[in-house]
Amino acid sequence: MDNAPRRYQLASLFLSVSGIAHIVVAGLSGLRIFDAVLLGIGVAYLLLAYLMQAGRRWIAYIVFTFMLIGAVGAYMSMPTQQGFVQIGYQVIIAADIACAFMLFIILWRRKNPFKRNA
Repeated sequence: MDNAPRRYQLASLFLSVSGIAHIVVAGLSGLRIFDAVLLGIGVAYLLLAYLMQAGRRWIAYIVFTFMLIGAVGAYMSMPTQQGFVQIGYQVIIAADIACAFMLFIILWRRKNPFKRNA
């Protein structure tokens, strides 16, 4: 486990927003077969957000990959939708990109930028 689980809280918040948006979009779309997939993804994202808040770095790497794939998938599905469902997809895209950005900063930052090798 990481020593500073608080650093994952903002990324976990964006992941939770994405999970809730997936569940809302599944409900607004009429609960077809694809919407059951969205519902499962939403529940999985909420579970991953809960686990990431504990500071598990390896889950953050998995979530980072899922956010990149999820943003592209939502962007590809968005043009076929209209109204509130399309707005829901836009929320999913924004939350996925924000979460991926936060995790990129957390996972690939320099450990001590002021320490010099002298």
